[in-house]
Amino acid sequence: MSVVSPSSTRRHRVAGIVLGSVTAGLLLFGSSPAVAVDTPWYQSALKLDAGAAEGFTGEGVTIAVIDGQINTEVAALAGADITVREPSFCFDEGGSPMPATTTELSETRPTDHGTNVVSMIVGSGEQSSIAGVAPGATINYYSVYTAEDAEGSLSCLDEEGRENSPFGAAFTEAVADGADIISVSLSETAGSDFRLAASQALRDGVVIFGSLANSSELELRGGMPGAANGAIGVQAAGADGEIQSTDGVPNRNARTTVVAPGLGFTLQGNRATGSWEELFQADGTSLATPLAAGVMALAMEKYPSATGNQLIQSLIRNTGGTGGDEATYDPEELYGYGLISVENLMAADPTGYEDVNPLIKKDGTTQLALVPSYDEIFNPAAATEAPADPSDDPSSEAPEPSDGIPVWVWALLAVVVGVVLVAVVVIVLVVRKRNSAPRSSH
Repeated sequence: MSVVSPSSTRRHRVAGIVLGSVTAGLLLFGSSPAVAVDTPWYQSALKLDAGAAEGFTGEGVTIAVIDGQINTEVAALAGADITVREPSFCFDEGGSPMPATTTELSETRPTDHGTNVVSMIVGSGEQSSIAGVAPGATINYYSVYTAEDAEGSLSCLDEEGRENSPFGAAFTEAVADGADIISVSLSETAGSDFRLAASQALRDGVVIFGSLANSSELELRGGMPGAANGAIGVQAAGADGEIQSTDGVPNRNARTTVVAPGLGFTLQGNRATGSWEELFQADGTSLATPLAAGVMALAMEKYPSATGNQLIQSLIRNTGGTGGDEATYDPEELYGYGLISVENLMAADPTGYEDVNPLIKKDGTTQLALVPSYDEIFNPAAATEAPADPSDDPSSEAPEPSDGIPVWVWALLAVVVGVVLVAVVVIVLVVRKRNSAPRSSH
């Protein structure tokens, strides 16, 4: 599978981490030692503890998370509603399936990434642990990689010991398992199985959140699902509202849909020592993405009759500093439709918006190809469907032969040929009868 550079979390690290996409790269975490967790800044900045979001926890909403192995025994996840798909989609070198859950943590076993991603959604915030934005949501978890090399490439082996990319298969299962929201903090290439699964999810109105690269690098082949047609690509920002930058230059990305808090977070787990008790500071879209997905879960809980498409409409129309019917995109391609606003999103009733995903486009550009395409989403190939039976429609006409000769001509020719054949048979029988008759003598 070979995943490269994480697209979502940068650690000021003890040893530096890169997580990215399954096949394309993980998001990155940067880690440096951190002190005990106080109330995280994003809780107050998003007004999650008061105002429009007060009393909502995401209860009744199912969020599918696709990532690496996870440690469900950390304090932040105690009591959380998490169903882990066991085993993972990966195998060891001997062909045995690898578990999706494990307490192991090391430089080559990056289990902290998925663990922290999930904690951003349903973390309890108790015992100095991570506080999630939607602690009452249900998490369905799918593990698609089990190792990382020194270059930050992720790995998943199949039963034969070959590199494998099960991202599409996991996406398919997440859709089949009834996810309301899919959150992926990875950057994967677009295989045919992913295109099919994403198309089905979009037809069903599932809301897809995907992290973008932690740099201004444009991902042409990878970047799924953040760069997918119809998906919400998430950029990360700090407490000052400024998006993350590379060498002092703000990260520009034409695939940005919204910006969410993702810088200056305190996370759990030290890969260098294997200790889950040690904390570190981290930045990245890997964190902003599940946070945005959790915020959407709050809105889903409050407006249960709204469709996923209507909630996407509301998300991009009610960002920070906006609210109402306008959805304005940043021409500089930095903030997309703007900073996510819990207050505006929760205050606006989405059922008044059109039940259409506003992010699905019909035509791409030279740099931004549409994956999946509009036709893959709305006009899927019907190869598996039985062809229509003309007899079911009284007004239908029998098809013309391929050479264009009318059917009645063919029918007449068939009658003529039949008459000729009958005549030939009669003549043959008469001749035989005459030849077989007894001869008389004179």
